[in-house]
Amino acid sequence: MTAAAVRRDGRAMAWQFVAPTDAAEMLVFADPDDSPSGAVPVAPADFAHHRRSAGWPAVVAPDLGAVSAGVRARNAAAALQLLAEQVAVGGWMLFGIANPWYPGQRSGDHALSLAQLRRAVQRAGLHIDALYVALPDHRFPAVLAAARPARALDQVLYRLPTTYVGGDSRWPRLRRRVRMLMAATAGAAPHPLRLRLVPGYIAVARRPR
Repeated sequence: MTAAAVRRDGRAMAWQFVAPTDAAEMLVFADPDDSPSGAVPVAPADFAHHRRSAGWPAVVAPDLGAVSAGVRARNAAAALQLLAEQVAVGGWMLFGIANPWYPGQRSGDHALSLAQLRRAVQRAGLHIDALYVALPDHRFPAVLAAARPARALDQVLYRLPTTYVGGDSRWPRLRRRVRMLMAATAGAAPHPLRLRLVPGYIAVARRPR
């Protein structure tokens, strides 16, 4: 097998560019190769062995939907509540989630709309520090654009449209053309509307001191 065949997709680690740097310890639901040095990577099925009620300075779930299925939470909001309970006072949680309102999205209970995301974070006793639009999705965010101000997303849609598709995708040329068309349409739409229809989000939320 060649080195190219086993090379990992670096986009899975893009969340590290927006994660706060003030945590002495970090629980990460990701592959060890996708986690920063010093983090404690864990699979959702092994979560029970790492639970610390309000004891982790930071908890990271780049794909909260996958975690919710792995820990057998009834939906993504319940998984968010469960993980938020592990965050210490003054600590933070970073999570990525699919948006059920995105055209073609099929994540069902393992996705959160923007309104659901905000309500779930509030119920968990956290407040949102930063919110990003993940393109082309939260699992492989080639681009993370700040949700506010609107011009941050404008720059992406007009100057850096995300047209990348994986080499194993069917009809890659057609998929790229469709993404170009979607980017152009989103660029012309009102910002509140496009925020509600993006593929996914990555959020950083803190527990107040």
